[in-house]
Amino acid sequence: MTVLESNLPEKHKLYSLERKKSNYNIFKKTKIHSDQPANGLTQAVRMTLFKRKINYSQIVTGLLILFFGSLVYIVDRPPEQTHFVNNGIVKISLYKTLPNLFGTLGNSLPDFAHVFAFIMITAGLISCSSKGYILISTLWFIMDSLFEIGQKFSATATGLIPGWFHSIPLLKNTPYFFQTGTFDWLDLAAILTGSVSACLTMHILAQKEKLLS
Repeated sequence: MTVLESNLPEKHKLYSLERKKSNYNIFKKTKIHSDQPANGLTQAVRMTLFKRKINYSQIVTGLLILFFGSLVYIVDRPPEQTHFVNNGIVKISLYKTLPNLFGTLGNSLPDFAHVFAFIMITAGLISCSSKGYILISTLWFIMDSLFEIGQKFSATATGLIPGWFHSIPLLKNTPYFFQTGTFDWLDLAAILTGSVSACLTMHILAQKEKLLS
C-alpha cells in the first residue's frame, strides 16, 4: 500500500484492492491464453514427429538387414575390394571358403540393405512417427543416391571431399569408394526399393505395435 492509499477512506481502500485483484486476474488470463498457442504448436510438432521411447524392434530389424547385406562382402566378394573386410583386425573373409550365396543378386543387394538398415536404425533411435518415417526415408534415399551418382562422376566427387576426412579412420577411404566404384542404374533402383521398403516396413511394425498395446 502506497502513502497516498494510506490516506484514503476505508471504502476507497477496498475499492483500490479489488481493482488490483481484477487487473491481476485479467493479466493472468491474458498470459495463459497467449502462451497456449505456442505451447500447443510446439507440443503438436513434437508429438507428430517424435515419440518418447526408443523403438527397439526397428533397430533390431535394421541391424539384421545390415548383417545380411554384409554377407555379400564377406562371402561373395574378394576381400581386397572391401575396406572393412581387408583391413579388419580379425580376418573375416569367407571368399572361396563358402560357395557364392547371392549370385547376381549380390551386385545390388548391399545398396538395398544399406539404405534399408540405416533408415530403420535412424527411425528407431529417434523414435519418430509416421511423418518422420517419410522424412528419414527421403533423406537416406538422397544421401545414398548421391554416393551412387558420385561413382559416375568420380573426379568431381573426389574433389568435393573435405581434407579433414583423411584424419578420420572411417572417412579417410571415401575417395577410394568413388575411384573404384562403378555406377549402375540397378544399384540406384535398389536404393529406391530399399527406401520405400523400409518406410512401408516401419508403418507395418507401427500398426502391429498399436494392436498389441
